[in-house]
Amino acid sequence: MLVLNDVHLGVNRSGGTTPLTHATLLEYTHEQFEKLLDLVPDREYLLINGDLFDGFLVSNSVLLRTYAELAVRLTDGRISMLYLARGNHDVSKDSTKLSSFDLLGALLVDSFPQKVVVINEPTLIHDGGGGENWVVPHAPNQDIFDMWIGAVIAEPTPFVFVHANYDNGFAAESDHSLNLTKEQCAELEAAGVSKIIFGHEHQQGVRPNGVLIVGNQFPTSVSDCLGNDYKRCLQIDGAQITERTTWTDKGSYFECDWAKLDQIPQDVQFVRIKGEATDEQASTVLEAISSLRKKHSAFVITNAVIVNGRSLDVSSMEAIEQVQTFDVLEFLYSNLSADQVEYLKKLQKERS
Repeated sequence: MLVLNDVHLGVNRSGGTTPLTHATLLEYTHEQFEKLLDLVPDREYLLINGDLFDGFLVSNSVLLRTYAELAVRLTDGRISMLYLARGNHDVSKDSTKLSSFDLLGALLVDSFPQKVVVINEPTLIHDGGGGENWVVPHAPNQDIFDMWIGAVIAEPTPFVFVHANYDNGFAAESDHSLNLTKEQCAELEAAGVSKIIFGHEHQQGVRPNGVLIVGNQFPTSVSDCLGNDYKRCLQIDGAQITERTTWTDKGSYFECDWAKLDQIPQDVQFVRIKGEATDEQASTVLEAISSLRKKHSAFVITNAVIVNGRSLDVSSMEAIEQVQTFDVLEFLYSNLSADQVEYLKKLQKERS
C-alpha cells in the first residue's frame, strides 16, 4: 500500500505569483500527483491521508481532472483499492455544505463501489497483505478527535494513520487544525501501536513513541521547501515501512540575495529572495522582485529581505503569501515611518 498526503490539488497561492505562474503551479501539482499515482505497486492499495484538495471548494476542472486521474487507474486495475481520508482542507466548518472532496468521493464510490472507501470517521483498512490498521481522519472538533483516539487506544493496531498536528498547543485551540499530544502518543504506544503516521504537517520528522511525520510529497509554496532537501512518501508492506523519495530541492528550490537576482537559474520552481536592505533601498527591492516575478518562470517567488533590521520570518512570510503584491507593499508601509512612506509613494508617482 502506498501512502500519500497533503497534495493540495487546486492549490491557491496568490502571493508571490502572477496569474501565469499560478496557472503553471496548478498544472505542476497535477503532474506531480500523476507521478505519485504511478508509484503505486501494480494492482495494490493507495491511501490518501488527508488534504487531497487545497480547499473546501476547488474548481470543477480540478475536481473532474482528479476524478479522471484516479478513475482510469481504478478501471485498469493499477489501483485495486483506494482509501480517501478526510483532511482539514477537505471540509468546511459548516457541516451542512458539500465539499469538493465529498463530491469526488461520492462519484468514485458510485463508479467503483468495491474499490473506493471514503474515510470520514475512524476506519479499519486492509493494507493489502492481510493486516488491518486504523485511519483517523480530520474530525469536526478536538473533543471528537480525542474521543476517536481513545477508541483506538482501546483497540490498537500496529499502525495508526492520523491527519493532525503533533504536540502543537496552538492547534489544540483551533478545531480546524487538530492536535495529537505527546501524552496521547505515549498511550497509543503503550497500548501496542508501533507507528503513528501523520499527515497534515508538511515538514517531515521522527518523534518519540513511534511518531512518524511523513511531510507532504512535493512543495506548493516556498515555506514547504524550507528545512528539508527532499520529500517522501511511504510504502507499507505488512510490518515493513519503506520510504520513497518524491522530490529533491536540487534544481527546484533556490535562495538568492536580492542584489544578485541575475544568478537565479531560469528553470527553478520556488525562489526565496533574502538579504538586507536599508529603508532607502526598500523601493528598489520591491521593484526588483516585482520585475523578477513578471519575467521568471518560477511558480512562487517570495520576499524575505530584511529591511533595516526588520525580518520577515517564516510565519510572516506565510501570511504575506496569502495576499497580492499590493498588500505586500502595504505591509512594508506599515513598518515604515510616515516620511518614509511619503518618499516611497513620491518615487512611485514619478516613475509611473
